[in-house]
Amino acid sequence: MPEKKKQHFVPRFYLKNFSLNSSGKALSIFNLSNSKFIPDGNLKDQAYKNYFYGRDLNIENALSELEGIAAKIIRDIIDWNSVANFSREDRYYLLEFVVFLSERTVCMVNQLNESADKFIKAIISKDPGIPIGINEGNFSLTQPTQFALYRAAISLPVMFDLSYKLIINQTKIPFITSDHPVVLYNQFLEDQKVPGGNTGLASKGLQIFLPLSPHHLIVFFDHDVYKIGEKGNMSVDITADSDVEALNVIQCINANHNLYFNEEISESQIRRLVSRVNRYRGKSRENVDEYPVGKKDGKKYFLLHMYTTGVKCNLKLSCIRMLKKARQYKLIDGVEPVRDEEFCRLYKNFLKSVDKGLYKANEFYRFLRGVAPPT
Repeated sequence: MPEKKKQHFVPRFYLKNFSLNSSGKALSIFNLSNSKFIPDGNLKDQAYKNYFYGRDLNIENALSELEGIAAKIIRDIIDWNSVANFSREDRYYLLEFVVFLSERTVCMVNQLNESADKFIKAIISKDPGIPIGINEGNFSLTQPTQFALYRAAISLPVMFDLSYKLIINQTKIPFITSDHPVVLYNQFLEDQKVPGGNTGLASKGLQIFLPLSPHHLIVFFDHDVYKIGEKGNMSVDITADSDVEALNVIQCINANHNLYFNEEISESQIRRLVSRVNRYRGKSRENVDEYPVGKKDGKKYFLLHMYTTGVKCNLKLSCIRMLKKARQYKLIDGVEPVRDEEFCRLYKNFLKSVDKGLYKANEFYRFLRGVAPPT
């Protein structure tokens, strides 16, 4: 086989944490598409596509470098049962790994293509000059994987204000993972019944869940909205089966085709879990809404709103409490609020500078320091 032809969109080092008997060679699989339970699947054949990131290997090699750093950090978390001794740099690399993992999967590529298809067709439907039938095919991005990774790179600074904690599973029910393992959620905006999407990376109330092993899960969260565990303690023990089941439910909803887990979960257990989430799955996550904004020169004008419907299942966890000031927060006209309006304004200006070629996507803090762009 050619070098690095098999490109994993969920890293093998990560899936090894969920392997049977910690062997690193096999794991149990439940395929959601055909409802098939596979008790002993080959780990190296999971979550990959040939040349998914390209034949030139530039992206594959860059991701491999990040994976090497993240693998050590995650191994230390599992071995130490803690994140208390992590440096600022460790936190940065862990967040970077999580953000890129969220964007680099087949599921995300499919969502991007679906969004592009719906948006283009919505525009075509409003233009009488476009020939009938042109919208009968499917439109897609030329390089959706590269676009997703670029989006991850430029979005990373928006998330540096999030706090994080380690959730330690003390029950006999293990965490599961999947082929799209990073779950974005927002209990705050779900309770507020905000229409449209509510898991924008700058959204007030954002939560990001990633299981690291059957007994460890990292959560990044808006500390201005939630209290998780005890103040000053970077780890939270959960002892209620209902908490683990709830976290497994959102993982199952978020998955693309496959769930992954070890020998601690039986076929009957995984089938019961899947039966609970069937009503949440199978629905399109990509949406384009149209709003008429008036007429001019005999033409009608519309505003198109693109958004992704995140996972919503009325998530309740005993270890997460919404702060009083968050419960009293009043939305303005039902609009999705951001965590820091001034920061977002600066970031939009930075993105404009990137588009003009004045800065690179990874030079946000250089932009903030007011350093003159290269001539």
